[in-house]
Amino acid sequence: MGEQLAYWRRQLAGELPALQLPGEQLQALHETGRGSIRSFGVSRAAAEGIKTLAHQEGVTLFMGLLAAFVTFLHGSTRQEDLVVGTLSPSGRKQSRFQKVMGHFLNPVALRFDLTANPTFRQLLRQAQRLTLEAISNDDVPIGILQQELRSKLQRNGNSLFRVAISLQPPMPAVGLDWSVTSMDVESGGSPWDLYLAFIDRPKGMSARVQYNSDVFAAETIARMWEQFEALLGSLSNRANIGIREFEFCPEHAAAAPSREHKHNS
Repeated sequence: MGEQLAYWRRQLAGELPALQLPGEQLQALHETGRGSIRSFGVSRAAAEGIKTLAHQEGVTLFMGLLAAFVTFLHGSTRQEDLVVGTLSPSGRKQSRFQKVMGHFLNPVALRFDLTANPTFRQLLRQAQRLTLEAISNDDVPIGILQQELRSKLQRNGNSLFRVAISLQPPMPAVGLDWSVTSMDVESGGSPWDLYLAFIDRPKGMSARVQYNSDVFAAETIARMWEQFEALLGSLSNRANIGIREFEFCPEHAAAAPSREHKHNS
């Protein structure tokens, strides 16, 4: 545990970046925890494009989606120090949980350095390294990290990251008398301001976007998804250019819900 904690101290050293996405409401609203879910289908062209590129580069589909998400965030904010969250199956390493059905997940932080203007192919390598390192050091619960970094987090919204991404694992084979499917459950909350959860099935790829509804309007989320899906479809032809060439104009995003509107609702 000591070596793993030392890894996270190195990764999260210095001032932590405060992500500022276009079309969002004021920073003061970020801790409300209220949320909504929007489901989107991924076009066949976009899905096949990122799958093919990931395969060619020898990385997983998740790593390809992660690099694409980081490219989108950079193109929307121009920030070169980005922290993105994901979920690591840390509990499955423990023998007592390996035969238990359910999720045993620990949120982990992936900190990207984009100062050298990497190409998307180079960004894939960084996504691969950070993902593997995070999985290798995921025995440290996020609560311990937050306690370690509490003075930094107080200056940064009390969270290691505001956005996260995941890829749902394949559905298990449970026998002929059972069928397993995914469904949206509106809890009325959101663990992060923006969370993309991808699902890849034989019939196609889809995504659920869970978001803090006090931070983003539904129209903003729909516009951001359109831009992200278009990015996925273009990456196979643009994998060798620096990510600074990708830009998503803030003015194209719909305005976030106003403080007055939320107060009166």
